[in-house]
Amino acid sequence: MLKRASALFFAIVMLVMLFGCKREASKVEYIDIPLTNEQYAFGVNKNDTELLNATNELLSELKSNGELDKIINKYFSNDISDIKTFGSGVEAKGRKQLVVATHIPFSPFEYKIGDRYCGIDIEIADLLAEKLNAQLIIKEKPFNELFEAVETGEADIVMAGLSVSADREKFVTFTDTYYEASQVIIARQNDKTFSNCKTTADVTGILNRMNKNTKIGYQNDTVSQLYVNGDTGWSFLGYSVTPVGYESALKATRALANGDIDYVIVDEGPARIIIKEINERN
Repeated sequence: MLKRASALFFAIVMLVMLFGCKREASKVEYIDIPLTNEQYAFGVNKNDTELLNATNELLSELKSNGELDKIINKYFSNDISDIKTFGSGVEAKGRKQLVVATHIPFSPFEYKIGDRYCGIDIEIADLLAEKLNAQLIIKEKPFNELFEAVETGEADIVMAGLSVSADREKFVTFTDTYYEASQVIIARQNDKTFSNCKTTADVTGILNRMNKNTKIGYQNDTVSQLYVNGDTGWSFLGYSVTPVGYESALKATRALANGDIDYVIVDEGPARIIIKEINERN
């Protein structure tokens, strides 16, 4: 009887541990110190000089009349009343089309509200289609397939928060740049590891002292991954941590909030949006 009671007690304890002690997700924040200096641009098929010139003309117009700043500021603000959304479009023979390859989600540059697309890049894509008198077609692809889509003619242009790099220029021609970006660290709010940091060197000094016991997440196939793992093309030395790749920076940050990893590296712009979404839920 005593043995049976002990077994029952142990079973109850295990059930409580499994179902009654759910780990509470933490709030997160980003360390407001830039780790890199990057430029965003769009990627065009190397043989399509007409589209390249038209895109650069549009960007020049948007910069000179202030519309580019308005679009960017709108998507970084809390006011979503003026945000435009777009369907993916239906390809039809006989009509000029602008086929845009992108990767979702990467707020505020491209993301979805329901089944409709929106974001800084998507709104610029619509203006480009209008300039070309073409129908906008949006093709959502895994990030590592974006350049191939343009190379093979499946898409005309990549618009996906792309940082300009020599390696990527092997596959596409970059347009003029339209946004300055940098990588930053997202940490849990109760983590004070970087609290006293004032410079990039302060932050990288701490990262350099970390080992495989530290798990750092990122979105696969992005500059964030190259930054963590090291890349000669970018002159990134990398760190001796345990790298953990995710389909999106949002999923990486959810893992951070849940305690599955220790930090996330991501572009500063998306970091702000992701943090807001995570903290509103936690």
